[in-house]
This record gives sequence, structure tokens and C-alpha cells, in this order.
Amino acid sequence: MKMKTIWLSLILVGIIFQANGQSTKPSSIQMDLIKKSDNQYKTGWILLGTGAALSITAIAIPNTYDYNDGSNNDTVRALLGWTGFLSIGTSIPFFLSAGQNARTAARLSLESQALMQPIPFPGQPNAFPSLSLKIPL
Repeated sequence: MKMKTIWLSLILVGIIFQANGQSTKPSSIQMDLIKKSDNQYKTGWILLGTGAALSITAIAIPNTYDYNDGSNNDTVRALLGWTGFLSIGTSIPFFLSAGQNARTAARLSLESQALMQPIPFPGQPNAFPSLSLKIPL
């Protein structure tokens, strides 16, 4: 029984010293935020352009399409105008969110932090990769 306990303890200690707690490859959080920001900017510009085109089209349509009959285009003009206005309004949050994601990606950085061990073990790294976020106050 005592021999099994000793072997189990040695195996566990060996696994602990050989296992790395963190990956040494850089994190892709910053690249994901930049890609998300670019996609949001693109979406914002598409919505803004579409809204502007619809609004200009609504303004360019004449009030009546048949001057003899007196029929009017108020329904079409209102539909295009409101759709354009809502599209322009919807683009604003995309621009704001894209800017916030770009600023967050700019503040993220990958650094090596010193590892404070009470008992230094041979063969173990003295620093480990860490992701730091700087928040301006």
C-alpha cells in the first residue's frame, strides 16, 4: 500500500512539473476585435449609404404621378423616406460599436509577466505570456 502511494505521488509530481499552465502562442483576441470592428464599420457604411439613397429617392419622386388623374405618390414617398431614415438611424450604433472595439483592440497587448514562485524549480520558465488590458481613467 505504501509503495502504491509513493509511486502515485511521484507520477503526480512529475506531471505537475511537465505540464504548462498557459499556451505560449499569442492570443487572437486582438485580431478578432479588429476584424469585428472592420465588419461593423462596413455594415455601418452600407446602412448609411442605403438610407441616404432611399431618402434621396423619396425626395426626388414627384407628388403626383398622373397629373390628369390627380393620383399621388404619398404612400411610396413615405415608405421610402421612413425606411431611409430608419436605415440611417440604425447605422449609428454600428459606427459607435466599431469605434469602441477598435479602441479596445488598441489597448490590448501581449506581454511577458514575471512569474513569482516561492520556490524556484529548475527548468521552469521565469516568465509567462499574459494579456493585459489598460483602462484609462
